[in-house]
Amino acid sequence: MARTSTVDIDSLIERQKLGGFLLLTVTIGFFVQLIEGFDLTSAGVVGPALAAALDIERAQMGLVFGIVFAGLLAGGLVLGPLGDVWGRKVVTIIATLWYSVFSLATIFVHGLTDLVALRFLTGMGLGAVLPATIALMCEYAPQRMRAIVVNVMLCGLSLGGVIGGLGGAELIPLYGWKFMFYVGGLVPLLMVPFLILWFPESARFLVLRGGAHKRVAVLARKLDPKVVISPDTRFIVRELRREGAPVRHLFVHGWALATILLWVTMLLNFILVGFFTQYMPTMLNAFGLGMREAVRAAGIFQIGALFGTIVLGWLVDRRGYFQVLAACYFGAFACAVLMVSFGLATIPIMLCALAAGVCVSGSQNTANALSGAFYPTQARSTGSSWAIGIGRLGGLLGLSLAGLMLGAKWPVPAIFVTTGLAGIVAGVTVIVMGWLAARSPAIRAMRVLEKSAPALTPYSA
Repeated sequence: MARTSTVDIDSLIERQKLGGFLLLTVTIGFFVQLIEGFDLTSAGVVGPALAAALDIERAQMGLVFGIVFAGLLAGGLVLGPLGDVWGRKVVTIIATLWYSVFSLATIFVHGLTDLVALRFLTGMGLGAVLPATIALMCEYAPQRMRAIVVNVMLCGLSLGGVIGGLGGAELIPLYGWKFMFYVGGLVPLLMVPFLILWFPESARFLVLRGGAHKRVAVLARKLDPKVVISPDTRFIVRELRREGAPVRHLFVHGWALATILLWVTMLLNFILVGFFTQYMPTMLNAFGLGMREAVRAAGIFQIGALFGTIVLGWLVDRRGYFQVLAACYFGAFACAVLMVSFGLATIPIMLCALAAGVCVSGSQNTANALSGAFYPTQARSTGSSWAIGIGRLGGLLGLSLAGLMLGAKWPVPAIFVTTGLAGIVAGVTVIVMGWLAARSPAIRAMRVLEKSAPALTPYSA
């Protein structure tokens, strides 16, 4: 009697080199993030022109910007977890179509009510794309280079923001505010065929779900063209099958406290991101720095974000998430303090802005990657979606607190120091999270399963 062959999907993933299949997957994910970053930024860039065209008071535009965060939160909490039910690829395609359609529909708005509704719906689609792609990349990148691969993909988000900001400043005067929504709607629509044809579904997800022998076989051959597969081949992964709703796995078997700590860390990180990306130029200008130099500091901050995302990914693969993130969060506090400690000396302020980009936005992208890498396969998309969604509440909170402090006539240095304290607390929470992960039997067992002999979960036709 012929012996049934067994193919270990995890071994195929870990053995693969940085070749065609992985590069193609990373490249498509990068462009998905780039388009999302463009769409998120462009709405803010068109704000003044949009308010003038629709006769909306500028104060009311705050509602428009805030409702996008609400949509991102709703999309992350409601649509994102579907990646653990339908698959990461399916949710990425649906969410991309979703936000592209509502982005295009924004062109036809006639007033504030229409605009608020469409920006909320657009935000929902955007909120589901990020965790789905993070989960998929975490499941295809070999562990030895997982952080750098995921972070390179996430650079697309920051680069899209840069393109949206700089491009919008040049293009809106020439083509009007609608042009940004044409780009934000049509480009993702053009991306959908690439997602359908070349963006893979997670092989680990398919094995654990079962019923997809042919699809897993195709993916296995892409991971290793030399692998021998027969009709009776069993595919296995180094993870135990878990029953129940995906969200349940965030709170059972030792994950509950770690999940809460991750949420707190993400929320604090987003407070810092919201402050530095939205309020830093205004604060520096109020401090006495010229507007041109204040805006330049914001641009240098974005350069630091891109550089930091890559460097931190490289460091994480060598030192681990918790040590690297803790150092960044403490560094974010130092940047906030030092930025207003040298008076109006331009060079120190610019150097602090560069370092803040690394420690604030670079750590945010790295924490996003952690939210996907931390959980088991059957809860990975849900874990990432909820962590990022809860974190985005911090973005709203950070903007609100900064606005209140500025309105209350707080000295600018006091505002920077107070906001920077979020970095101190985040550093502590991520250290405790790492300590807990090292001592929780369930979390430690999952980490061991990723590195050692497989706990067989056979696929059966």
